[in-house]
Amino acid sequence: ASCLVGSEMCIRDSFKAATNINWEQEGDEIEAEFEEAGINYSVKYSAQGEWLETEKELNADALPAEVIAAINAKFANAEIEDAEWVETAKESFYELNVEADHSDYEVKLTPNGNIISSTIEEDEED
Repeated sequence: ASCLVGSEMCIRDSFKAATNINWEQEGDEIEAEFEEAGINYSVKYSAQGEWLETEKELNADALPAEVIAAINAKFANAEIEDAEWVETAKESFYELNVEADHSDYEVKLTPNGNIISSTIEEDEED
């Protein structure tokens, strides 16, 4: 199903209590960022209004034990800085920003803790 990108109803069809809806063009995608019940969301659509992806911010303590165990097994002294639940038409997964050994990693995991990918993030100089 497609929606009229840029309209509040596009978001409110799925997120009834969404507030602070902001739309932004990112290349050929359009992203809506908003809050619902104190949780931050990001939803991406194609220029034609087709849903592509939903990201939901999570607290690290809301992650399943299997996900935390997988992070701790892969990285020594890991600190989870950001966590999101990501849904696309093809898959759903956790996406974490992890700091370990003075490096930042983006790690994607299945709900049962299998690591899909782990990439080191380059330092961004101010």
